[in-house]
Amino acid sequence: MISFLLGNASTTVGEVLGTDISMGMLSAKADKMPLKELILHLKNSGYEHLIGITTKDHLTAFDPEAENPDLNIKIGRLYSLEKDLHEILHGQQVCTLGKNYLLIEADKDAPSSHLEDAVFLLQVKGYTPVLMQAELYGHLQDNYRNIKRLLERGCLLQMDMLSLTGYLGTAAKRLAHKLIHDNYVSFIGSGVTTPEEHKKCHTLLHSRRLAKLLRAAGIRNRELMFEV
Repeated sequence: MISFLLGNASTTVGEVLGTDISMGMLSAKADKMPLKELILHLKNSGYEHLIGITTKDHLTAFDPEAENPDLNIKIGRLYSLEKDLHEILHGQQVCTLGKNYLLIEADKDAPSSHLEDAVFLLQVKGYTPVLMQAELYGHLQDNYRNIKRLLERGCLLQMDMLSLTGYLGTAAKRLAHKLIHDNYVSFIGSGVTTPEEHKKCHTLLHSRRLAKLLRAAGIRNRELMFEV
């Protein structure tokens, strides 16, 4: 398994990626770090932009007054295949990012075929699905062929850097390392929302080896940088 905890980077991970994609940073959570502190952490790690991903139920959770002018922030939408698929296929105002990237999640206990069928429908509608936190899905952890089938169907994968530390479980760590090694990850988020997560991820964000690896892997986060 690759070790990323090697030395400080002359170029930080944030400088390589440009944009962080966070699924929990803008939502209400009792044990969260203050938003301004999180933003400062990202800024010091080289990031310029933050896309806070929210679900249908938490679209108004972000307080605009908490924005820091030193880090550009906007909100992106995460769609549930169980709750929102009908809206995606028949709605007229679907929120995408970059090159028509559609951020999706599915029931972690659903079979892989459920996800593959939904990806096909989204492709037919002209979207490029991006499965968020792909390393957390049991049917992908247990069978790597399911990963390859998703990629063949045009689904892109996003993962959280925090998974590389083992903080989100051994199986997630193992899959996250393999996905990075095989260049199967298109987008990567820091995954940081709490003080403990900050501590776990701090070394990674300043890892020389990880910054070099992500630059070579062609991670697409910079495609999501936006004008302000």
